[in-house]
Amino acid sequence: MVLANGIVQTRTGFLVTTGVEAVNTRTILLAQGVKNHRPRMALETHDRGLVQGLIRYCPICDGYEVCGKRVAVLGCSDHGAAEALFVRHYSETVTLLAQDSSQLSEAEKADLARGGIAVERAPVRDLSIDGKNLIAQLIDGRLLRFDTLYVALGTSPRSELAHMAGAKLDPAGCIVVDEHQQTTVSGLFAAGDMVEGLDQIAVAAGQAAKAATAIHNLLSG
Repeated sequence: MVLANGIVQTRTGFLVTTGVEAVNTRTILLAQGVKNHRPRMALETHDRGLVQGLIRYCPICDGYEVCGKRVAVLGCSDHGAAEALFVRHYSETVTLLAQDSSQLSEAEKADLARGGIAVERAPVRDLSIDGKNLIAQLIDGRLLRFDTLYVALGTSPRSELAHMAGAKLDPAGCIVVDEHQQTTVSGLFAAGDMVEGLDQIAVAAGQAAKAATAIHNLLSG
């Protein structure tokens, strides 16, 4: 029998169902992360770009690797503008690209101009790889070459199971937790990118340590 994935509260804790089994447990620690919103391009090309460092998702993690290079940021929105300004600390050549259309406010446009960041308002038609270059073809026919493309199209937290169990989510879909990483459902904890905060491995590990300690104390009580 194939079971649907799910979490249901019980009198003593939770019933967790996977595709092949059902497990009763007193506590749960969720750490499912988020789903990156990918650019529209062939999956094989996307993955090859990741391996070559031509496509990246986190300048906080690896921005130092693009020092002095031609860098593009895909996402002409408040998030994309903020990421372009962050990347500008590492490179003097930063271009903000739009996947569909520009959604920048006048204040964001002014900040980008002061930062010396080029803003291309013609949306991207296609992304490809040519040797060591990332090629962005715009709908007006122009071809732009970059050493690296940062994707700033946002993420979606994998918080469906937490919501199913009754946990509160914030407007962005992240799981709301207390100082011990416990959700609004007693015994249900969450850590990592699915919780609002800095999306870093070190942060997730720290959150998991806090949650594990709280779970230990809860089960020992």
